[in-house]
Amino acid sequence: MKILLIEDMAGFAVPIRQQLEARGHTVTWIIGANTVSADRLQGILVGKDATPMNDSWDGDADRLVEVVYGDFDLALSDGGLIGTVDSGAPIVNALSKFGIPCIGITGGGAGNRLLTDNGAIAGVPKEFVVLAIQADLLPTEKTLTDKDFTSLATCLDSFTHEMREKAEQARKAGTKFHHGYPVLE
Repeated sequence: MKILLIEDMAGFAVPIRQQLEARGHTVTWIIGANTVSADRLQGILVGKDATPMNDSWDGDADRLVEVVYGDFDLALSDGGLIGTVDSGAPIVNALSKFGIPCIGITGGGAGNRLLTDNGAIAGVPKEFVVLAIQADLLPTEKTLTDKDFTSLATCLDSFTHEMREKAEQARKAGTKFHHGYPVLE
């Protein structure tokens, strides 16, 4: 599948991209958008000076890339982004209206409600996305053609609940819960 990854923190985006590519997917990663229209957006590529948890955009036109929605099968979008369009909500809304399924991936998951309200089929806290990919819980080309994402949303909600319980158990035991992100280890 061709996947659009919209995430402004390299510490999260790089492991997500690596896991997706290891499963044979093609990933285009942007940190936000300069403009959004009905069939495309002007995305912003990661900066050369980005740190794992911080990036910025100074209007450098060399970092802009045209993203045509029809080129993608699925999008994963964070809620807070970098650029003129600093929220994933209008991007998810435009992609969804175009027919591209989106999954919200916000920190702690609190912003996923905003993304699902704007058309995302489901939400996963970004700290669990790598684990969800490793568990093969993202949509497949077959499930994307079915267009019924109710069971996927339920599955991802259950997965998130289970991961939160495991993380809490590890915290109470004084051990580390491995999220799959070196930046969180």
